Amino acid sequence: MDTYFLVLSFSICIFLVLAYLCLYLQYHQRSLLLWGLAGFIYVCEYCLDISIIWTSMPPILQYIDWCAVELGTFLMLWGIYLHIDKPLPIWVIVGYLVCLVVLFIILICIPFSAGFILAYVCEGLGLVWAGMLLFRHSVYSKLCTYITGVSLFIWGLTFFSEIGRINLPRFTSTWGYVLVCLFGTTATIGFMVLCLHKIAALDKNDSNLMKYVSHELKTSAMVIRGYAQSMRDGVYPTGSLNGSIDMINSEADQMEKRLHNMLYLNKLNYLITHNSETMETLSLGEIVEAGIERFCWRRPDLVWEKRISPVFILGDRQQWNTVIDNLLDNQLRYAHHCISLSVNTDALDSTIVLRIWNDGPTIEPLVLKTLFNDYQTGIDGQYGLGLAIVKKIVEAHHGKIWIENEAGGVAFYIHVPSNANLRGKP
Repeated sequence: MDTYFLVLSFSICIFLVLAYLCLYLQYHQRSLLLWGLAGFIYVCEYCLDISIIWTSMPPILQYIDWCAVELGTFLMLWGIYLHIDKPLPIWVIVGYLVCLVVLFIILICIPFSAGFILAYVCEGLGLVWAGMLLFRHSVYSKLCTYITGVSLFIWGLTFFSEIGRINLPRFTSTWGYVLVCLFGTTATIGFMVLCLHKIAALDKNDSNLMKYVSHELKTSAMVIRGYAQSMRDGVYPTGSLNGSIDMINSEADQMEKRLHNMLYLNKLNYLITHNSETMETLSLGEIVEAGIERFCWRRPDLVWEKRISPVFILGDRQQWNTVIDNLLDNQLRYAHHCISLSVNTDALDSTIVLRIWNDGPTIEPLVLKTLFNDYQTGIDGQYGLGLAIVKKIVEAHHGKIWIENEAGGVAFYIHVPSNANLRGKP
């Protein structure tokens, strides 16, 4: 193989490692650190590979080379899990430990070719699985996620092609190393861009949080302070002492609700990643019925229409109570005379369909597209978190939610897999 190509690819590796470590020092995101460390390990392993051109490799160095390959892939896979906010599964850790032990046994008892095969297979599987993880969790930039995922997937497959050449001299397949460098570099740069997208999204959320706090909480505090000041001066803004106190209590309740939603949204990512610990079979109809019982007294003038079938889902009870509470609270604010709820099974794909309709005003198309965003301003001009929380929970249960303007009102739709369809999904 051309020495200039080896030097060029080695220089690219060094540059990418330094870029990752510099970005980590600036943003302190652990996935950047893990990929930077993985790159450093690959650089060291690359130096061992290049040394083979001029000298043979003793067995102990060969084992170190194998371990470096597996450790680098493990750190990259760990970085992917951190990026998608998922805990690293125990089976991944155990699998890599078993691989290292088997490689050591091969070093002592079995010909080297078996060690090369196992090392290539483990590295290839790790990269393929990393690519599949990104495919399933495209959050921050779908195009960049797909490019990075495809590159990781193909990068992993190239190691399987190397198995057929384990008995040939190293660096004899120019095109093989060109493909490894091409897709490896694309995946590495792509993941770096994804991390920067995530950092930008988190910064935007922090900015929106400050807007939310300053707009909503400050407004309530000013109302309470104004009422208290007027009452101290002997003036009752609502015309009576009890009415003014009720208004202060109402504003305090609203402030408490907003604080609760803000704190719940912040901890929701942690709760979602640990859903498997609290999953159980739930009757969605019973949860909806219980929600109606909790909210119907707030608007006794409303007519409640119900068509609820006995259907079951697999989920977290507290989170689904939060979904129903937030949706019903939204319906009460906008309904004029009637709220209609239905729970049934879609005949085509056996998914559970929850529909909640109210006869309130329709929503502008531009607002419809952004209602589920964090801290998005609603049609009444107020910042909200309830619908953002609902969407996160529904999607964590492999479902989807959307809103449609229908004749005479607005309908919320939730499609979620049934208990039978959801079992076995990660």
